[in-house]
Amino acid sequence: MTTTRIPSSPAQFARITGLLYLLIAVFGGFSMGYLPTVILEQGDATATVRNITENQGLFKTGILAEIIVCLLEVFITVRLYRLLKPVNNTLSMTAAVARLVMIIVIGIGLVAHLIPLHILSKPAYLNVFETTQLDSLVLFSLNIHQFTVYIWQFFFTLHLI
Repeated sequence: MTTTRIPSSPAQFARITGLLYLLIAVFGGFSMGYLPTVILEQGDATATVRNITENQGLFKTGILAEIIVCLLEVFITVRLYRLLKPVNNTLSMTAAVARLVMIIVIGIGLVAHLIPLHILSKPAYLNVFETTQLDSLVLFSLNIHQFTVYIWQFFFTLHLI
């Protein structure tokens, strides 16, 4: 049986982890900070759908950025666990589990972000709904996504503590 160890010095390992965090700040800032200011019109479902339709490439790029954030979070979680395990195994494991729950919630939020694209692709079975009803479903889905952000932020805070 082989043992695993941090392949480089802890400082270098931590710097690479910090670089991954920086990437999360960039991609997350775009997908969760900038994108809603362009797309969301709170309380106006029709305007929100119009914004998505007019900026569909931007909206899809935001979803891709959020997927990248989710993947980077997995790598960072493992790296932080390995880095902090020698300090306190129990706290390191607790933080890692909190981060893993956070990643799951981010994934659920991604589903809520994908629903508008599906609705706007106008599958035949949605023809029974009026346009305003579909617009409301799109806004509802984006609001659900925002609720998932609040939930994962709770687990992120738990990890920080």
